[in-house]
Amino acid sequence: MLKRAALAAVATAGAVLGLAAPAAAAPAQSTEPEIAWVNDNVFLSADGSSATVLGKYRCSGGQAGSHLWVSVKQGPGIDAEHTGSQFASAWYDTNYYFGQDPAGMTLDCDGRWHVSRITVKPVFGTLDAGSAYIQWCVYDSIGGDASQNQFSTVKISHGSHGG
Repeated sequence: MLKRAALAAVATAGAVLGLAAPAAAAPAQSTEPEIAWVNDNVFLSADGSSATVLGKYRCSGGQAGSHLWVSVKQGPGIDAEHTGSQFASAWYDTNYYFGQDPAGMTLDCDGRWHVSRITVKPVFGTLDAGSAYIQWCVYDSIGGDASQNQFSTVKISHGSHGG
């Protein structure tokens, strides 16, 4: 009987002091947009009319007012110090979406991670196989933004990666 009372006292003390097994904590949600990664390859359609870039992002605040801009620039003048379109001989981006919808390319900003294959289309020139500069920029509806810029490789696609 004394043993049972002692065990009950220890169990009660453990519960009061929070020594019981911890409850599963909810994952922390960032309110600022984040980009986990952008794929190292850009896949150009066989006819050069579009290219795709794969990336992983998350943002909050809902879809209205959000925006994604992805850009791929290429040319002999593009380097780490010269990334503007004036240095490019070819430039593809997502701004063609504004012709389809006044909001441009909106996002699922629900706080969850999303992996998306994004299609870019020519602003001018034609991408070729080789090095290119990618810009991936996420803008949420509550004023946050995130960007990732990197040099990557353009590969010619024969239909297997979209377009």
